[in-house]
Amino acid sequence: TARAVAELMLLGTVELLTAPGHPRGCLAVQSALAGGETSECIRRELIAHREAGVAALRKRFQRARREGDLPRNADPAHLARYIATIAHGLAVQAASGATRTELIRVVKTALRALEPDLQSPAPSRLR
Repeated sequence: TARAVAELMLLGTVELLTAPGHPRGCLAVQSALAGGETSECIRRELIAHREAGVAALRKRFQRARREGDLPRNADPAHLARYIATIAHGLAVQAASGATRTELIRVVKTALRALEPDLQSPAPSRLR
């Protein structure tokens, strides 16, 4: 379901960002925050990478709307951008020292905010 996609995307992000032995944060997000320290070529490539993720989510949410899994008035582009923005924010928070538990709470809050748009109350993987 669209809700399961959103939840798995955000939970997967938390798992990746908090995996033991791995650097906290995300290169694609941290480079955006670095500003002038990143070469223009690399900056454009990382923007393209982030936008490809948004496009993939948008496409999946468009399918969900066609299949009746999202309400007809749901905006797949907005939902995709929202999920990507939350994921990027999780990366910033992880790099700043937020714990896995804190990030999971953010995911729960974000998914509650999306409830009207993600109409299907699928069983949650959040604990």
